[in-house]
Amino acid sequence: VEYYSILKLTRDGVTSRDASEGRRSTAAWIALLASYLKPGLEVSGVPLSKKPIARRGRSRKQSAKGQTAKQTSVKQTSAKQASVKQTSVRQTAAKDKQSSGTPSVDYIQIGLEACTGLEPVVVKRELLKRKISRDPTWADIEEFHNLPFQHVLRDMLRDVTRDGSRVVSDVTPDSGDGMFPESWTVANITKIGNVLYIGQRRSESQVVYKRELPFTLKSQVGGQNTSCLDEMKRIIESNDDSVTLIKDKTEFWKCRFELDSSLKKLLDKLETDWLGPWKGLLLGKPIDLEYSKNIKMSAANLRKEIKSRYKVSLDVFLSQYLLDHYSLLSEDNISELLPDQVPLADILPVLHDLAPAAPPTRYPVLLTLDQDTNILPWEACGAFSNQPIARIPSCRFAFALLTLRSMPVKLKKEETYYILNPTQNLPSTQAYFETWLEEQAGWRGVAAKPPSVPEYQTALESDLFLYLGHGSGKEFLGGKSIQDFKSRAVALLMGCNSAKIKHTPVGGTGTPIEYLLSGCPAVVGYLWNITDRDCDRYSKKLLELWLSEGHSTSLLSLMNPSRSACKLPYLVGA
Repeated sequence: VEYYSILKLTRDGVTSRDASEGRRSTAAWIALLASYLKPGLEVSGVPLSKKPIARRGRSRKQSAKGQTAKQTSVKQTSAKQASVKQTSVRQTAAKDKQSSGTPSVDYIQIGLEACTGLEPVVVKRELLKRKISRDPTWADIEEFHNLPFQHVLRDMLRDVTRDGSRVVSDVTPDSGDGMFPESWTVANITKIGNVLYIGQRRSESQVVYKRELPFTLKSQVGGQNTSCLDEMKRIIESNDDSVTLIKDKTEFWKCRFELDSSLKKLLDKLETDWLGPWKGLLLGKPIDLEYSKNIKMSAANLRKEIKSRYKVSLDVFLSQYLLDHYSLLSEDNISELLPDQVPLADILPVLHDLAPAAPPTRYPVLLTLDQDTNILPWEACGAFSNQPIARIPSCRFAFALLTLRSMPVKLKKEETYYILNPTQNLPSTQAYFETWLEEQAGWRGVAAKPPSVPEYQTALESDLFLYLGHGSGKEFLGGKSIQDFKSRAVALLMGCNSAKIKHTPVGGTGTPIEYLLSGCPAVVGYLWNITDRDCDRYSKKLLELWLSEGHSTSLLSLMNPSRSACKLPYLVGA
């Protein structure tokens, strides 16, 4: 708490006593502090009178000029609090007129009463890391994923109403058990130190398995071994450079294709080494009930066979897992899953006879990722080419969405609103889409001009909101936040970084979170910078597939098939 009670500001930025936070602007520090405060607090600015800072220990005569500062009042608005608390954040500044050019120093002083509402997220996460390292359980890992989003989760449940009545005030770790849908599979991937934890939750089971890391791969830069995360960061940085710095067309495409190939190799490495035999935990429940029934019966026969031959017991979940995902697993994967007493060569024919002839069609998977693994495009791994996967901030976040609306959301295809090339500097995108969009029955929208706030609000109130421009379009809200609007549209934000979630020490932020909090049931977007023409090909393919299918077709199930439309199916399609 004391780290954030007094902050030292210089004209170069801000340095706190907590060196790990680096340098920030004054506004960024105030925003950071506000995010630490309890949910329900609002920040507003009030001018203060001029007040110079007294300086000591100087040999020369100096003068200080008072500069207008601001007072930020933090008002407690939570419905659960009976009283209203106020805390002042006072900033005073003085310009150093000394000829030596010594930087002037500003101070922000935050009264300790401002810190009484701090959520010790960082401390809780560190304690959970240690606990998970000793004995990983689904409950602890779920809590680890939920902590960065608990403040926005409470806001969502407090502010959003259904059928005119206020919904439950909170979702506890166990409150989802009674309403966990039969068709759901929630998977999570968590990296703590050099260990990867892969978990799966269904209505009937909760499992967590771990894999020792690091697994490295040979980078195409210098041929050196590097970690998968470092290679992903290199690919993203090189992608940014290729878009902004390379002017020669031949060199541009050479670089782009090399990066696409590097990303494919990285995804193969993630699937074979990071997930290994547990890649099946990211597959959904089979839709065919008869298939599941046969798996259970065959698994019982497998356990009986292993018990009679080798006098060892095979776990019920593991026996069903082996048969359900037999076509996905390599011999090395199977060997890793079997007890040491069971020879692989002996049991393979038995597994082959008991396993189903063809993989089933499966329900979607909801995937939660931590701050290290969320930059990786897991959905594009080859093992999941036929598996619909949607990301969620946390399992409890998904329960909250389920509390607020019925699932699945039925979309009326004619209730679509589009915003096309609002900055008027994407002529190829406009030429590619404009006529086609105008031909769709019932669709409305704006093209080649910035949308007004009422037009943007109309888009959010449609069934499907299609944004085709730079970024995510938030800059057209006239300074307002997405959360200031009540939304119900599935948002397709086809611009750079539109689906990127940033993890800070005290919470997760990003455009997808804001849209979900405003009421959108789902958001489609990009994790990094992309080029416009490949993005256009993907968007058009996705929309064409969706319009050609029946009303029962899930938009999520069409995302993987649409990647093939891209010239760079991994660098852009992933």
